[in-house]
Amino acid sequence: MTSVVAAVAAIASSVLAGASTGILLAAAGRGGGVRPRRSLRESGQLARRCGGCVAIAAATAAIAGVLAERHERAALALTCVAVTVLIAVTSWLLLVEPDDDGPGETPDDPEWWPAFERELEVWTRRSRVPVGPRS
Repeated sequence: MTSVVAAVAAIASSVLAGASTGILLAAAGRGGGVRPRRSLRESGQLARRCGGCVAIAAATAAIAGVLAERHERAALALTCVAVTVLIAVTSWLLLVEPDDDGPGETPDDPEWWPAFERELEVWTRRSRVPVGPRS
């Protein structure tokens, strides 16, 4: 029973390590035509610090779970690595967006478009109070 608990703990820690590694990589990286989503850009420093700490703690727990396993230790280790990498790549893909600010921008944009984008971003950040019930 102890080895089952160790295996489950190792795989669960691998999931957490993968998610936090993906967050860390998405918050830290800008290049290759992608950038972090706006929520990560606004709190990038906190995301990098927390993502790094959680990734280290979860990886340590996964390693401890693998070392506590007595049967098929190598297979469990490979499974944990695969889970970590798959979850990290998936979370990174979900947390980045194309970088449209580069030189590849089309010159066919209307002259009013940049002002519209700025006003739209201000409008989306503004808190809105719902009005009363409709009659």
